[in-house]
Amino acid sequence: MEKNSPRLDALKLELIEWLTKIEDKETIENLKIEEEAKSENNDWWVELSASE
Repeated sequence: MEKNSPRLDALKLELIEWLTKIEDKETIENLKIEEEAKSENNDWWVELSASE
C-alpha cells in the first residue's frame, strides 16, 4: 500500500475539521449521497472486473 504524502494527509485533516463544523442538514445529506454513489460505482466496477 502506498503511503500518503504529508500534503494529502493535511488536506484530509482540513476536510475532517470542515465536516465537523457543518450544521446544514442538506449539505450533509448531499455529501452522503455523493459518498454512497461513489461506493456503488466502485462496487459495480469490482463486479464487472471479477466477471471478466
